[in-house]
Amino acid sequence: MNKIKDKNKDPLANLFTELPQEKLSGNFRANMMQLVRQEEVRLKKKNRVWGIIGIILGCICMAGATVYTVIHINWEGYQLPALWWSPDFIRYSYFMFPAIILLFLDYQLRRLYRKKHAKDTD
Repeated sequence: MNKIKDKNKDPLANLFTELPQEKLSGNFRANMMQLVRQEEVRLKKKNRVWGIIGIILGCICMAGATVYTVIHINWEGYQLPALWWSPDFIRYSYFMFPAIILLFLDYQLRRLYRKKHAKDTD
């Protein structure tokens, strides 16, 4: 009967009762916060590395698709569109120039945003 009670007894209970009760050091909170910050920095670095790996893999896939397409195009009978000397150039430029202006504005606004919020990411 005594052996059955011993089997049901929690093996960790004895270990916890044997541990001495120690007081926490005065800078325990500061040490824990430092550990939390270090873990946060580690996770940010890890996510940044995975982001870079994803970008590199995406670029490799796009470059591979481009090379595959260029190799398998039937170049005979292929003509470039006569954009610059066609009367439709005005119609094309109507769409190209605003797109270029919008891309330039997007670039400038992103630079301004990063400059303003650079302190938040550090």
